[in-house]
Amino acid sequence: MSTEEFDLKFKYMIDRISYSKYIFDACKMCGYGEFVVVDKDDTLSNLYKAVARQHEMLEIKDLYLRNEETKEMKRIPNTDMILRYYISKCYQSLEYRHFLQAVYEPPNKVVYRVFFDDGHGYQH
Repeated sequence: MSTEEFDLKFKYMIDRISYSKYIFDACKMCGYGEFVVVDKDDTLSNLYKAVARQHEMLEIKDLYLRNEETKEMKRIPNTDMILRYYISKCYQSLEYRHFLQAVYEPPNKVVYRVFFDDGHGYQH
């Protein structure tokens, strides 16, 4: 495969990724984060597992959404709820709406920031 063909296929994949997947900036409480890509029809418990794998951990204690204005945190439940449904519920909820905001401005892909407790003493 040529470099040009690779570049074209890679760009095509990135352009289409948000059709079936969510992109999360999964951050430790210290602020260090990496992108994690999860299928929209996956479960919240699998989001927990994906974040742990991306950060080379066996498990993570908790995942949180954060209101960027107030810095208040809301725990994401570690359940079999479908991710697409959870995000839809957050957008419909007056309480959670400000906790789930796109990190980057258009035309960038929608990326949601989540924080996780890696067990190193974060107090919420």
